[in-house]
Amino acid sequence: MKTPAHGKAKARRLFRGATPPGVFQTMDIGFGSGHFLGRRVLAMKNPRKRARNYLGVDEKIRSPTRYERLLRASNLELRIRPAEETLADIIAAGKKTRHINIDMPNPIKMKSTIETVIRAAPQILFPNSKIFIASEDESVIAHAVAAAKRYGLRTQKMAELQRIQTPRGLIYPRRATAFMREYMRITGNPIYRIAIIFTPKTARRNQK
Repeated sequence: MKTPAHGKAKARRLFRGATPPGVFQTMDIGFGSGHFLGRRVLAMKNPRKRARNYLGVDEKIRSPTRYERLLRASNLELRIRPAEETLADIIAAGKKTRHINIDMPNPIKMKSTIETVIRAAPQILFPNSKIFIASEDESVIAHAVAAAKRYGLRTQKMAELQRIQTPRGLIYPRRATAFMREYMRITGNPIYRIAIIFTPKTARRNQK
């Protein structure tokens, strides 16, 4: 059964504009260089979008000085600790996030983290929220798809990110982070992507 047009419009409005207290626009797990967060927190010119709060999570950072500009942003919170612990803290505090982003995770360590995130979806996501995963390793994507299926979440395959060779040189997708671009430059391989959707149907089932 398809969602009525007015239902889709209502769902889109839920994720637009400023985030209310206790809600993050996006939780970026494994924020690495901070490129993804920087483009959203520092480059936003729309006042409504600048009023959105973001959360970056990573187990360790290379150097605090790399994140000086990010740390000055009033709408960004960085937590240097395992994702599993941060998820537990958020759930205990009754907070939620509109979306979750996981870019280029460690294929070995992050498979269990991805499953933890998917399992926590009913407690931290809104109906129609999405978990975006991008990886150079197809086994990570396959693992995420299988985990989503086990917990009743829908998956949507997204276009691969690929570099394009032109007479003027290489062109990279705008969506690609600095780390992704470096990987594609060196290997020439694509980045695989999926979106895991916490559908209203799944949300209703978890409320019973």
